[in-house]
Amino acid sequence: MTARWILRIDATESPAVHAGDFVRKGQNLCAAVSAEAAHICPVSGVVEEVRFDPAQHEFVISVAPSQEE
Repeated sequence: MTARWILRIDATESPAVHAGDFVRKGQNLCAAVSAEAAHICPVSGVVEEVRFDPAQHEFVISVAPSQEE
């Protein structure tokens, strides 16, 4: 079974990816363009899920790494 990366983005920023999107290592996962708000993806792969966690006020993004990682 391939490990999944779970990434959390504070909900003051909007995610720029959706389930099913392919992401590349180094890609910014949030819609903000400022460097302070950047959330860089650590691996290349497919976004499995983007959900909101109201208890932590965060977006939770699950990424399945590609076989090339």
